[in-house]
Amino acid sequence: MPTAWFIVEYVRVRGGLDYPAPEMPTRNVGVDEWSEQIWADGGDWDEIEVGGNRALVKMGASAATLDAIEAEGHYRFPVRKNSDSLSVLSKQQIGQMTRELRRMGFTNQEIDTALPDLSTFVFVDYLDFARQRRFKPFYDETTDEVRFDLSNPQPTKLLEQVDAKIPDED
Repeated sequence: MPTAWFIVEYVRVRGGLDYPAPEMPTRNVGVDEWSEQIWADGGDWDEIEVGGNRALVKMGASAATLDAIEAEGHYRFPVRKNSDSLSVLSKQQIGQMTRELRRMGFTNQEIDTALPDLSTFVFVDYLDFARQRRFKPFYDETTDEVRFDLSNPQPTKLLEQVDAKIPDED
């Protein structure tokens, strides 16, 4: 089964299992609505929450489903295996991946320090760097918004956990 990594924004929804009241707003990963189709394909998905109200999402599904999710506007990485070299990417693709890191809240200096020439790294290096920044969400009743505690970075899920659930196709 084909696999792919995406960057997906969270969407606001009402209620949730980890909230004390069903009417309280929370967030779901923006591909949650695709779950039934992915499961019908015999696949699954898992996410790692990162900065910028986004998630790194790995999924296994039919090629048609993966293409449809990308067509919906979710960023699909041009490589799919952790061991894939980024040296095969065009300057435009490298530039887009760097812009995605900035959308997660990383500064140019942080990116340049950790991944000075992205084309010399492998995909797992990018994923490991991206997953370093996650902020705890909370509901602000005063503004009726889901906000983030920027003073307190939180640990994220390990790549190994996601890879165990969604193994790469051979």
